[in-house]
Amino acid sequence: MNRHYQAHILKDKRESEAARALGRQEKLTKDTILVLITALQSESQYVRSSAAQALDLHVNHLYTLLPGLTLEQIQSLYISYLFPYSCKHVAPLYIQDNRLHFYTEAGLGQPIPLASEQRATLIQAFRAVRAKVQIGLLPEEESFFMETRSNQ
Repeated sequence: MNRHYQAHILKDKRESEAARALGRQEKLTKDTILVLITALQSESQYVRSSAAQALDLHVNHLYTLLPGLTLEQIQSLYISYLFPYSCKHVAPLYIQDNRLHFYTEAGLGQPIPLASEQRATLIQAFRAVRAKVQIGLLPEEESFFMETRSNQ
């Protein structure tokens, strides 16, 4: 093996171990969760997997941080983590009455009040993700998005 490849493997291993260690923490800061979100974009499957496992243990806290993330962070997180997570776990996430509601395996989360800019950013991110992965609207969702357009 050449040195560059060995260094790359060692770096991936360290990053992966760091993500696993973070997953064992009882509570993570917003900055730490942002690092894990960034790690989801790593070229290394080991790093991505470790970051996802760490986020699995903190998904309730992750949902509470959504309104404060940028459009790009929300899109990246949804495509790289939340959508695959929701295929394996109960994880509804929706906006109603200017509040972000979520439910995880731990139970109903505390609804998060949204400022109009946060609400708009979340809706824009969700629409962009749906378009990117070509997920159509369900009939009951069409009226919600039509209502949202008229209220914006």
